[in-house]
Amino acid sequence: MRTIAILQARMSSSRFPGKVIAELDDLPMVAFMAARVAQCAAIDKVILATSELDSDKPLVDAAQAYGIEVFRGSLENVLERFVKVQALAKADLIIRMTGDCPLADPEVIGDLIALRAREGADYASNVEPRTYPYGFECEIFTAEALARAWANARDAYDREHVTPWMQSDAANLKRANLQRAPDLSHMRLTVDYPEDLEVVRRVVASTHRNARLAEIAAWLSSHPDVARINSHHSL
Repeated sequence: MRTIAILQARMSSSRFPGKVIAELDDLPMVAFMAARVAQCAAIDKVILATSELDSDKPLVDAAQAYGIEVFRGSLENVLERFVKVQALAKADLIIRMTGDCPLADPEVIGDLIALRAREGADYASNVEPRTYPYGFECEIFTAEALARAWANARDAYDREHVTPWMQSDAANLKRANLQRAPDLSHMRLTVDYPEDLEVVRRVVASTHRNARLAEIAAWLSSHPDVARINSHHSL
């Protein structure tokens, strides 16, 4: 099955504008993330999906400078962006990730892909319930599930956030959830604020660019002073 990963990102952010191209290990954050996601052998292509606004051109330029394929579409109807990317890529399976997860782990993504296959699920994620750190979220769904969402999701919220309709009981989709032990949902490794980026930069500098979740979690657990940098932000 042809599997693509779509990174959903924009330059605008009320809390941290431009974070997606902030420097991380000498790369724009979006390029750092895309390189990690692409290490998942089950993924055929990684595509950045952003808006057509002029304000997102720096993001497009940064991504294309590192060879990342880019699709630009509706600002508010992100579901439409995904539908168009799926059609262009002729994908059977779509992985959705947001651009504020630079430490996305290809092994976690691979585990989610395998879980979906075993369960025959239409939609699967690792957040229902959450046992992975914030910043390691990923969702996978079939092209058929995406088409059903496009046909049935009517609320603006559902179209902006792509998957809420798929997660609803009304969708009647077969769903699965990837869980891990020990539970690491208390860890904050997403990038919503400058302090979050400082934590991620320290993690990368002290481990390495391709460190996997277990190594990252072990390092952060042994450095509570770093974990406290962004601990005042809610999970």
